[in-house]
Amino acid sequence: MLPQSIRHAFIGYEYILDRLEYPLYITQLIPEEEAGILQSFLDKYEFDVEKVLFDEFRFHYLCYRKMVLHNQGYPSL
Repeated sequence: MLPQSIRHAFIGYEYILDRLEYPLYITQLIPEEEAGILQSFLDKYEFDVEKVLFDEFRFHYLCYRKMVLHNQGYPSL
């Protein structure tokens, strides 16, 4: 089961969590201390409800995470 802080970041994006909870849990893609990065990512990206795939989500999340960590802050779009 995902940590509560990660589950909390998905409020409003339950359709993504429903499809990706198990792969996120197995891969441990998002550490609990990065819940803020995840929340910012979910606020800025849009995924098709029917077609969201883990590989696509992972690719975009890792790109976003790298940008945030490299620039040491969240982008203001």
